[in-house]
Amino acid sequence: MTRYPFQFQSRRLQGYTLLEVLIALLVFSIGLLGLAAMLVSAVRGNHQAYYRTQAVYTAQTISDGLKTNLAGLNAGGYNTGGFIDSHGAPVCDVCDDAQTADRHLSAWAELASTGLPGGEISVDCDASPVVDPVLLAAFYPGVCTIAVRWSEVGDTGQQTDTSEKTFTWMVQP
Repeated sequence: MTRYPFQFQSRRLQGYTLLEVLIALLVFSIGLLGLAAMLVSAVRGNHQAYYRTQAVYTAQTISDGLKTNLAGLNAGGYNTGGFIDSHGAPVCDVCDDAQTADRHLSAWAELASTGLPGGEISVDCDASPVVDPVLLAAFYPGVCTIAVRWSEVGDTGQQTDTSEKTFTWMVQP
């Protein structure tokens, strides 16, 4: 009976295929864990971008609204004196400039609180003195600082960590 050289080697190599499969499975598992971590990070980043988009949208809405009531803006009716999350809106059929400002602030605060977790707004308008009252009816001579603030949970990778984010925008209505 003739023996072939590979018959001796096959007895010594038994079990190496199983070891190679286990190592390949380990490498594959580590790759899948990395992929899962990357997916979680991408979802978190997408959610944070959504909140920032909502904050910019709210600030843009406020900026556009300030231009519609220049008399109320010049009278200081839009200054909130800090962050507000709700504001009582007056009920009126024909609103004057101050009531229109209050209705705007109420709508904007509601927009921020429904679109953002813990959403609040702040409007601070600083007018430069203008001597001619006719000019005040046509434009606002100062700058308004619009701020939108919200809370993000799990921002740093921990589920209970809450961080406050603020978007601030300076406009000249």
